Amino acid sequence: RDDANWGGAVIMAPFRHYQAYGDAEPLRAAYPAMKRYMGYLATKASGDILSHGLGDWGAFDTSTPLAIPATTAYYRFAKAMAEIAPLAGDGDAAAGYEALAARIRSAFNARFLDEAAGSYGSGSQASNALPLAAGIVPDGQRAAVLRALKADIAARGNHLSTGEIGLRALFDVLGDDGDAATVLTMATNPTAPSYAAML
Repeated sequence: RDDANWGGAVIMAPFRHYQAYGDAEPLRAAYPAMKRYMGYLATKASGDILSHGLGDWGAFDTSTPLAIPATTAYYRFAKAMAEIAPLAGDGDAAAGYEALAARIRSAFNARFLDEAAGSYGSGSQASNALPLAAGIVPDGQRAAVLRALKADIAARGNHLSTGEIGLRALFDVLGDDGDAATVLTMATNPTAPSYAAML
């Protein structure tokens, strides 16, 4: 039941610390563990797709394929490791992590992107928000995938359907698009599932 979106904190916590404060010491200290963790994920992946873990934990819509939250995490970690390796004194490893990220992206799009529909996986909010947030979506498809995401939100009466993993991606994607109005409408929706209903 170990899941990359939790276990990957060994990579992302020191990386976020570095991004916020410019302090690379935690990266250097954790780097051996980061490399071991990436090696571990590689043993769980098949064809650069990671189908291991808990999926979009706690989702209202359980149709999101487990491999979407797992593989988007794997991709984010590979991209982070390409930046981290030189900072940790292992610059020669950066190209390998970039190549891994490229393979993951290619495999993910081949498996989950429906170009005709302009969406991923089941078309759930998490299925579309996670690849958008991770930067996996090809440039020519981003607008269509974002439209599909917003159409799903509207079709659900401005309700959330993600779990814990897809939730941040959903709000990040809407925020990056400058769509604070949709975030506010979802958050203040008086009926469940919404933050207002929980309160």
